[in-house]
Amino acid sequence: MQVIPTEHREFALRHTRILARSYKHFTGREFLPMNRSSGDLADRLFDAPCVVLSHGTEADPVLNYGNRAALTLWEMSWDEFTRLPLV
Repeated sequence: MQVIPTEHREFALRHTRILARSYKHFTGREFLPMNRSSGDLADRLFDAPCVVLSHGTEADPVLNYGNRAALTLWEMSWDEFTRLPLV
């Protein structure tokens, strides 16, 4: 079972809130209720049945988040996935 490594848990907690706010801002819809604890929100997003991923804003962006569905689809660990360049 793929899981977010403990050393990246704090990032995932913060990043999930950013993803949820951005989704709401750009679509006007919520994909997860924001009235939950950061931990619950992060866990629910990580276990969502749809693929969720994001990338950084570097000149050559690198993927910085993938939920369980993304990691399973790409057959990668968190550490492998979050080093992939966005091409």
